[in-house]
Parts: sequence; structure tokens; C-alpha cells
Amino acid sequence: MPQTPSLFDSMPDNYHGLRLSDVLYHPPQHLQANPLNQSFEAMKDRLYLESLEADIARHGIVNALIATKAGVLIEGHSRWNIAQKLNLKEIPVRYILSDLSENELKERLYLSNLNRFEISKDARTKMYADLYPHIFYDETIAIPEELAKSMGLSLSQVRNERQLLLLAIKLKEEKDDTSPLSIEDLQKARKTINLARRERERLKRLQWQQPSALSTQQKPEPLPLFLSHEEEIQQPELDILEAYKLISLNARCYNIYTKNDQLIASLDPQTFLHIEELDHFAKSLILTFHHLRDARKDHPKD
Repeated sequence: MPQTPSLFDSMPDNYHGLRLSDVLYHPPQHLQANPLNQSFEAMKDRLYLESLEADIARHGIVNALIATKAGVLIEGHSRWNIAQKLNLKEIPVRYILSDLSENELKERLYLSNLNRFEISKDARTKMYADLYPHIFYDETIAIPEELAKSMGLSLSQVRNERQLLLLAIKLKEEKDDTSPLSIEDLQKARKTINLARRERERLKRLQWQQPSALSTQQKPEPLPLFLSHEEEIQQPELDILEAYKLISLNARCYNIYTKNDQLIASLDPQTFLHIEELDHFAKSLILTFHHLRDARKDHPKD
């Protein structure tokens, strides 16, 4: 029964997947729990476990548990616990015959749990970060498409989850909190992001609908060029857009500037159906201007 190798690390050419033993029937006492599984067991709700117990009491364990050659469980902790509770004399188990590293065994355990039962978004992100820290804690690393598919998210959504993790770390550092990053820390960071996004959108609606309500004596503040947190924007485009700013001067004037305050366009919001359409047009205009300017640098006039 070949299995997919580690998803996000290159594997040797001679890696042909996991080799598993045939299904063997052993007493539950021959196996032992994996300490890495404790956090997953705590996430399983009572109804899930009661339903599983009723099914095993009626039909027995249909799918074999997976364990290392030493008897440490990789898959099937809940079935193993229930088997002991029901005093089952033997349970089906398959042993991993391949020689795997500790990291590969951890990956196997994590992915089997992450894909088997409902886990909150923050908990899932934290678990994936624990599994692939070299990807989630370094924003310079490209997000593998396989990882996004495994998480059921787009590449931009995974980048957003990585930014969430980095923000959670930053918030802890600001408080001199040296405790390990927790799911609660991610929840606080997500709340901070959501509040900031709602405030940005409130200000944009305010400038769109009631520009006179904002103080005209204050210097206009740059507006964010991103309304949607989930919008598909590739990293090269993000880098370009961050070099520009969109400023609302009044109800009929949205100016686009470079960071050096060079005016490149003035937009009349009344020509757009809604602020999101203006936002999208501004992004397209900036990208076109940026590429034209780069082309002039590469091919200056004689």
C-alpha cells in the first residue's frame, strides 16, 4: 500500500513510499500512545467519540490502526482507546516497515489527524505551522501549491495565515511574552486583523458616502489598496503595489501617487459603480504604469 512521501520536502530518487505489513491482530496492550497525538485527542468532541464507540461496539474495528515497528501508534488513537474501554481482545494493526525519520513520522501523524475530523481554522493553521515551520515562520519562502491544496486554501489565503502567525509572534514580543505560541495567540491576532480591516473599510465607505465628515484640515492619509483579505494577488504584484498610495482629497478626487509623491493619476469615484471597482481599477493602473516605467528604463530613448 504505497503512500505519498513527505509533501513539501524533496525526497531521494529511491523513495518508493511507505511499506506496511499485512493486517495483523494483536491485543491493544501491545501498542502504546504517541505523545504527539495528545493535542489532537483534546480537540475531539464528546459526540464524535460516542458515535465512534457505538460503531465499534456494533461492528468492531474495520480499518486497521497504523503503528511503528516498536508499537507506537501513528493512526488510530481513538479506536485504540475505545478498544481498551470495550475490553476487545484483539484489534487489527499494520506496522510501518519503512525506516522513517522522526520528522517523517510526525508528518504522517499530523496529516492523518488534520484530514480526518473537524478542527478550528486557528488550530489547523497552528498544527501546519508546527509541521512545516520552515515555511510558516519565514515569509521569504514561497508557499508550495501542494501545501495550499492540503489545507484546502488558495495560495494567497495560506500567505494570509502565515502573516497571521507572524503577527501573533509580534504581539507576544511587544508584551515580552516568551511562552510558546498558542491557538489563543492566533485567535487574538485574527481578531486584531479583522478589527483593522473593518476600520479600513468603514473609513473608505465614509469617504465614499460622506467625504465632508472627515476633517479637511488634516493631511489626507493614504488609503489601503486592498479591500479583500482573501483576494488572489501574487507576491510580485504585492511588492509593486506597496510602492504606491491612493489618497482621497474630496468626493470627486482620488489621487494615485508614488511613495515619492509623484502624481500618476486622478480618479473620479463617481465614474465607478462602487468603491471596490475603483480599488480594482487603481491596482490595474498602477501595475500598468509600473511596467511601462520599467520598460523605459530598459530601453531609453536615444
